[in-house]
Amino acid sequence: MNVLPLEKQIQIVSALVEGNSIRSTARMVGVEHQNGRKADGRPRQEARREIKEERETKMNRLDRYIERQMQDPEIRDLVEKEVAALQVGIQIARLREALKMNQTQLAARAGMNASKISKIERSPKNVTLNTLTRLALALNRRIKIDFIPVSERKVAVARERREAVAHKRRVAFTR
Repeated sequence: MNVLPLEKQIQIVSALVEGNSIRSTARMVGVEHQNGRKADGRPRQEARREIKEERETKMNRLDRYIERQMQDPEIRDLVEKEVAALQVGIQIARLREALKMNQTQLAARAGMNASKISKIERSPKNVTLNTLTRLALALNRRIKIDFIPVSERKVAVARERREAVAHKRRVAFTR
């Protein structure tokens, strides 16, 4: 990104303070767009593309915060559980769309309300196996439940968390 020399910056500020418009000030100083090109001769689209690419490569504060939080194993486990739960809803929505059905049509086939379909697709928490079976049949599918081994680290973290909660309960109970 080009930075104007200090003399031009001073000229711009003084012209604006005097009451000149931004466009006339830019013309005076020679930094206006001419025929779709920036003052340095590059096409506008190219300049915009460069700015967009620069923004995409930089990490913003939120990205850095999320990266720091994901280093905590407890938070990482919570996020992984949430993502796994969301996968069920995403899978239902994709299957429904592949069959070119809307939520109302799927609800009618499954014998439930469209609002329930919407809720399951957005946040499938505490969905019963019976509800999933009804949805699977309505989508011409069957359910497959698979138990996948977790890493030893995840098991240890979960055990530590349970023990910490149990300890807090014992301490609270004795007070």
